[in-house]
Amino acid sequence: MAIVVCQNQLGFLKKTSSRLLWCGLTYSKSREGYRLCIPATVEDAYREKRRPCRVRGELIERLDEVNNFRRGFALQFVNDVEDRTHILPWLLGTKIDLNRSKRRVFLDLGSNTFASSIQWFIQMYPCDFTEIHAFERRLDLLRIPSGFSEKDNWVAENPAARRTKARPGIPAWILKRIKVYNQFVADKDDLDTSSINITRFIKEELNLTAEDTVIVKMDIEDSEWPILERWLNDVEMVQIIDEIFVEVHYNHKSMFNYNWNKFTHQRHQAKRLLADLRWKGYYVHFWP
Repeated sequence: MAIVVCQNQLGFLKKTSSRLLWCGLTYSKSREGYRLCIPATVEDAYREKRRPCRVRGELIERLDEVNNFRRGFALQFVNDVEDRTHILPWLLGTKIDLNRSKRRVFLDLGSNTFASSIQWFIQMYPCDFTEIHAFERRLDLLRIPSGFSEKDNWVAENPAARRTKARPGIPAWILKRIKVYNQFVADKDDLDTSSINITRFIKEELNLTAEDTVIVKMDIEDSEWPILERWLNDVEMVQIIDEIFVEVHYNHKSMFNYNWNKFTHQRHQAKRLLADLRWKGYYVHFWP
């Protein structure tokens, strides 16, 4: 079986002499274009890849399911099971200029506390977000802090080699860009459970398009499965979303200490889901 790919569609592929390699797939040149040699099924190359591969022409980390996608914690390099440092070298914003778009949107689906993800993305992600949409159903969890005064935090040079009174916080002008929604994120709208169809919300309420920068973080306790499975076959969403960070929940004995025994999907299914999303063109990471 072979698929012919037109040459003008291969700007994201890396040339190696007369052949092209892309995440374990081999392309050979023919009169019609580039012929893709498929090893069994296309997705298998993504599922079994043991090295970083390319998505949209940019390198992305391998899927390390043996270490529960948390290599640093599994090998005890760090003590926090939700450590995020392994993601930093692979951020799409470090590879391409995401500030080029007029609208730069961060969707935090399952925010938990302010510090758990919103603050991290504001401080660590290389994009100046013009909009932040945060979804958290529990009113007691997500509380937006008061604005930090950068002007009042400066001090004169001193023997301690510090120039600030305290660790800088998030300034008020950034906090004004955050809008909080106390709703469940779901694949369907449901007034009885206060659930919102996030795909419809992105397309129809926010009116986001491929021209916008859109970063999505998703940690919604197993509700990610039907949403992501829908996105696999949604040709509009793959154009709209630039990067996804998702905690895919699964049932595996190595995660039972974290109450993951309540989930039904298996770990190999989580890897397959992420691999299939990458094959479809989503630049997606496992979120701690």
